[in-house]
Amino acid sequence: MVAETGFALVVGDEEVVTIAYTAKVMNTENVFERRTRERPLTLALSDREQAIFREAVAGMAVGGTRRMLLPPDAVAAL
Repeated sequence: MVAETGFALVVGDEEVVTIAYTAKVMNTENVFERRTRERPLTLALSDREQAIFREAVAGMAVGGTRRMLLPPDAVAAL
């Protein structure tokens, strides 16, 4: 996992966050979903249906980046 902590405040469990991400198939680099800064995903971290994103941003701060490896069953949640 690659992580940069970013700067400013760390994200809390009840926060509403806006994220940009790229989801790729491992070993092929085929992109199957992308959210850019122009069209980001906004979600409440308390939303149980978005658990994979809650785990992804835990402990991050504004401007941080993280690389995650997801199991196939988690990909369905995207």
